[in-house]
Amino acid sequence: MEFVDAIIDASIDHKPYLALGAWGGRITSFTAGLPDALALGAYIEKIEREFQRHDHEPDELPFLHSERFDPLEYYSQVSKYKFLVAPRGVGIQSPKFLEALMTYTIPVTKRYGAFDDLKDRGFPIVLVKEWSDITEEMLNNVSARSTVAAT
Repeated sequence: MEFVDAIIDASIDHKPYLALGAWGGRITSFTAGLPDALALGAYIEKIEREFQRHDHEPDELPFLHSERFDPLEYYSQVSKYKFLVAPRGVGIQSPKFLEALMTYTIPVTKRYGAFDDLKDRGFPIVLVKEWSDITEEMLNNVSARSTVAAT
């Protein structure tokens, strides 16, 4: 029931956090070992290390971070973020993008033909050339109600 409640309660306007990096939720996930996932993980770790070098409020989070959630709380947690950053996975697309859309969270990924097609069809998705293109400023400039591709 938490899944349904998280989707029903999701809101575009009330999201306290900017971006969550998510992929490979299962222990045996093949995606977690792919080059794109490893590169994204390294980029997020760099952001988190830089964030830790400065003084912050105890409950403050870096603009982009990765976190594991209890499976029963996953959707309610994702719904708190404006963006979900994830690599494509081993298939044409990743289930993470549907999970994001169901909670009014905008998926962010690198450019691939299938994602360009979704964007062209009006899906709210942010596409980047490299993970390092994802910055706090860039995400803040993307409207939650528009589809803007980073260049």
